[in-house]
Amino acid sequence: MIILDADGYMFIVEWGANRIVRSTPYGFQCIAGCPGGVAGSASYQLSRPNCISFDSDGNIFVADYTNNRVQKFWITVNDCGHTTMQQTMTQSQRAQTSLPTITTSINNETCYAPDITLIPSTSSLSSPLQFRRNQDLYISSTIQLNCTTSLSMTLQWTVHNCSSSNCLFSLLLDQTVATTFTELYIPARILPLGTYQLKLTATMTNFSYLTSSSSAYVRITSSGITANLVQYGTSVITCGHQQNLTLDPGEFSIDLDGNSFNASEWKFEYYCRIYGVSNFPHISGRLLSIDDPQTYSSNSSCITYSRANTTSVIYDGVPLSPKSSMTILSHSLISNQTYQIMVYMENYRNSSLQATGYLLVRVDDSRPQMIVVA
Repeated sequence: MIILDADGYMFIVEWGANRIVRSTPYGFQCIAGCPGGVAGSASYQLSRPNCISFDSDGNIFVADYTNNRVQKFWITVNDCGHTTMQQTMTQSQRAQTSLPTITTSINNETCYAPDITLIPSTSSLSSPLQFRRNQDLYISSTIQLNCTTSLSMTLQWTVHNCSSSNCLFSLLLDQTVATTFTELYIPARILPLGTYQLKLTATMTNFSYLTSSSSAYVRITSSGITANLVQYGTSVITCGHQQNLTLDPGEFSIDLDGNSFNASEWKFEYYCRIYGVSNFPHISGRLLSIDDPQTYSSNSSCITYSRANTTSVIYDGVPLSPKSSMTILSHSLISNQTYQIMVYMENYRNSSLQATGYLLVRVDDSRPQMIVVA
């Protein structure tokens, strides 16, 4: 059965669902037989309702068929969400039996769960927002309240660790992270690498059943490695022709995620050219490393020899990655030349993790202390 009230709102008697539903400017609202629409004889339940009507004041009478009774619902204006029960007795002219009339207060001013919009809003588990671990993470929100009598609500952000298909495991955040405001700010290096669900839940304070939530999905990726051949990330140095030149990216490279750099997890290759004169030696587009025999015979080779079979380069890094440190012996570089040396680094376990560093070396005839220019 469907009926309209004096204001044009639709009231639907749902026989099978054991409830009464009405239309509102915000959608449909269950007003009797709630929640769940489960048949029963309690004062808040209906069982096979088949008819409703209004009196002149707008109160509703419901014929509760299986319970053999009539329920009366008083309409109130200001008591949002508050319900009272009062039972009286009336006579059914059809059945000539004593029927209970259940009097219930319903509300003319409605409250609904808040509407949440997260900023940025376009993310999903399959397409999360991307943040490097050395970046601060910030998600804000706008919240629209849909209650005329209460503007008080509580907010709570929660973070869940995600797999490729779900986000089941909650993560306990650092105590410095505030989780009860409309925005969520997580400083750099707080979250480990991985994918996360950032969920904001808003609940009306006076009506805890009015709650809504919205989620953003983020992926925390590696910030990368800064490859430094010498201390302090220096880009230009001067050294003497008679001096050994030691380059140690295994010691001086920096993990931007804040972890200590472990040279044993990386492989290293070095390349050299005379700066401004030649390119890095290569064959068919493949770069030739500084110790490649084909580089020694190249006209663009950095290394010179005073006699055959002389060793000009020594690798003296950590045992699992000896090339993490390289020493070019004295007299191997030409005086009054500027060289550019490049190191290429690749992680043993994850070849997608790579880093490249460069250094300009000016070779002097004298034996000065090494001069560095940051």
